[in-house]
Amino acid sequence: MDIFRQVSITTAPRPLEKVKPNGRIMNQVQKPMKKPIDWKWLLVSFCFLVLFHLVPSSLASGLKLFFSSRSWDTFALFGVGGIAAISGYIGYRSSGKAILEPGIAALLYIVLLRLIVVRTGSSAEYVGRIPTWLVILPIAYLIGCAGAMVGAWFYRRRQKNNAADLPA
Repeated sequence: MDIFRQVSITTAPRPLEKVKPNGRIMNQVQKPMKKPIDWKWLLVSFCFLVLFHLVPSSLASGLKLFFSSRSWDTFALFGVGGIAAISGYIGYRSSGKAILEPGIAALLYIVLLRLIVVRTGSSAEYVGRIPTWLVILPIAYLIGCAGAMVGAWFYRRRQKNNAADLPA
């Protein structure tokens, strides 16, 4: 059995087939395309995290008090929720295209927080340790990506419901 088939002049190749110079069609395996990072959504995600998470947090309680050991657990809970919510919004607004970008922005945001904690001289001993921050970074990345996936899911669900509501 021949894996190639003859093509007549009137027959057009199917979308995933490649025509060889001798007139035979060869099935082409479609390779998954690597998605490059969309820098626009990365910058928007990072700016949203700083603008809608860090600035209100520091204005609400004062920067030094906010990063003190007494409120660190509250900040961690608020941080997870804020990163997830902002990443979800970015995933929704990007039509489900930006999934990795909010995760990377969350990672950069945690690095920024690390620099702020070091500069303010937080009294929490464990906050400044490197191993703790090395554990927090992948968690922040995963929270950012998961929030963006949830936002993309909401976007697709909304599109599906809108398509179902259209008259036939």
